[in-house]
Amino acid sequence: MMRFIDTHIHLQDFTTFEPKALMQKLSENHIYKCICVSAKSDDWPKVSAWTDNFTSAVVPAFAVHPWYVNNLPANWTDELEKLLIKYPQALIGECGFDTLKNQDIATQQQVFDIHINLARTYRRTLLIHAVKAQSLLEHYWKKLPQKFVIHSFNGSLEFLKQIVKFGGYAAFNQKIFKNKQFADILQYIPDDRILLESDAPYQSSFDEFAALCKKIGEIRNKSLEETALLIYANSLEIMKND
Repeated sequence: MMRFIDTHIHLQDFTTFEPKALMQKLSENHIYKCICVSAKSDDWPKVSAWTDNFTSAVVPAFAVHPWYVNNLPANWTDELEKLLIKYPQALIGECGFDTLKNQDIATQQQVFDIHINLARTYRRTLLIHAVKAQSLLEHYWKKLPQKFVIHSFNGSLEFLKQIVKFGGYAAFNQKIFKNKQFADILQYIPDDRILLESDAPYQSSFDEFAALCKKIGEIRNKSLEETALLIYANSLEIMKND
C-alpha cells in the first residue's frame, strides 16, 4: 500500500476540522505520519498536545520561525530545551531566515544560532525556513547539524546544489511547479535527498500528495509507487535522531 509522510504541517492551525477528523482525512490520503511544525513559542503547548493525543501518527517539531524572533519570552531557550528533552523524537523547526518579511537580520542570526546549537547538542534534524536567504546560509553550511531540511524548496538550481553538497534534504510541495527551473531541480536532486510536504493549511493541501508524487515521478522517469517508496524512506530517515 502506498504511504506518505507529510514532513511539514501545522496541525494546530487548522480551523476547518476537529483533531480526530483531521487525522482521519490524512489517513484517507495515505498520510501515515506527519511532522507537526511550530512557528512561535505559543504553538509549543498545542504541538505537544497533538503529539500526546496521536502518538503513533504525529512527530513534533519545536522552534521559532524568523517572522517571530522579535520580542521572545526571556526564557524561551530554556523552554525549548525542556521540550527537546521531554520529546526525544522531536525535531527542531521551523527556524531560519526570511529577509522578505523581517529585516532584523541580526536577531534572526542570533536565534538561528541557538537552534543550530540545540540541534547539534541533541542530535536533532533541523527544519529550515529560507526565503531570500541563500547568501546568509553561505555562512552556515558547515555549522549545520548532520541532518537538515530546507522546507518548501523553491529556490534556484545552484541553491539546491549547495544543499546537496552539504548533505541536506529539500522538501517540495505544489509551489515548486511555479519555479521556472522546476524540471531541472526535480531531475537533479538525488533519490535519497527528496521529501514531500504540504505546509498545510498554508501553502498547499495534504490531499495533493498522490498527484504531487506522481508528477515528480514522471519528471524523474519513475513510477508513482517507486517514487512514493523512496520518499517515504527518506522521511523516516530524517525522523531518526541519531
